[in-house]
Amino acid sequence: MPLFTGGAYVVADASRLLTYDPFWKVHPPLRSSLDRNSLVAAVGRGDIGVSSFDFRASSEDKLREWSSAAVGQAVIEHMPSLVWQAVRDACVGKWDPPRFASLLSEKPRRLLGLPAPVLREGHPLDLTFFRIEREPFQLPPPWEGFSSTLKVLGVIRCLDDVRNLRIQMS
Repeated sequence: MPLFTGGAYVVADASRLLTYDPFWKVHPPLRSSLDRNSLVAAVGRGDIGVSSFDFRASSEDKLREWSSAAVGQAVIEHMPSLVWQAVRDACVGKWDPPRFASLLSEKPRRLLGLPAPVLREGHPLDLTFFRIEREPFQLPPPWEGFSSTLKVLGVIRCLDDVRNLRIQMS
């Protein structure tokens, strides 16, 4: 049976729920710090894959009282940076960019019995480009207090994305 976890469970534990910040309202709910630490270790060993299932709540749906706020993560685009740092901090010396890329792309496909992706003209494309920074940088709200050395530069799904990423990187 494939084992996956969502990024929120790798980067946060149930103590976040005490704030009643709707941002942390996810399903299933966040677990204890002991559970989180075990999960991070399992991800670092490669026993569990990380998925970025698109259970997105809009930022607007999160700007409500806890009881009426939507369930899900509003800013999924920062999840690679957060997961990278959480596992890197826990698995010092055993975590590198190729292993991370495999965790987010190859491992989930293998666990689900899907074939390896092939770049072919006329077929869908979904590439994420990232860079490892020398020094950690602070992530933007609502990720106050979180930092990472992995910076997501952009995602390419079509030709316009290539142009936009080229402009951003120049």
